[in-house]
Amino acid sequence: MVRQAVNPDDLAALMLGLARSLSAEDMAAQLSALRLAVEEHGNAELDAFMVERVDTMLTLRKYPEGLKQRGAKTMAEMVERFQRSLEELVQKGARQGRQEGQVLVLRRQIARKFGDDTAGQLSALLDDVSGSEDIDRVADALIDCATEREFIERMQMA
Repeated sequence: MVRQAVNPDDLAALMLGLARSLSAEDMAAQLSALRLAVEEHGNAELDAFMVERVDTMLTLRKYPEGLKQRGAKTMAEMVERFQRSLEELVQKGARQGRQEGQVLVLRRQIARKFGDDTAGQLSALLDDVSGSEDIDRVADALIDCATEREFIERMQMA
């Protein structure tokens, strides 16, 4: 296989492109382009050097720890780990969004059944609702409890 000569300016331009304000998706695309340029160069030392520089750039740009090199030795590993971590973050965000939406519905239903005062009293407790079991517990209590007092006591005991 004949390797094309990679213009060092291409590598520099790609690396500088990482310094821009990029969304995580755009960063993944930029990293993929950088990986291809480094692979075309065919130098293992350059590959390791670029992994370190990219990790530094991710730190400077304040990307979450999960998107950093996490032991990657090559740009191919880094790009694969970045993309996998990005997918995990997107899935986690979707789960959190669903849970926040469910808690919002619970707040509305509590206010509707027991009044705004009760919803206000339980606001701090609802802020701590963090998983499907907690959401189920509040929803069950909302249905099971006949009075405002019973509902508040049940929520405070949990």
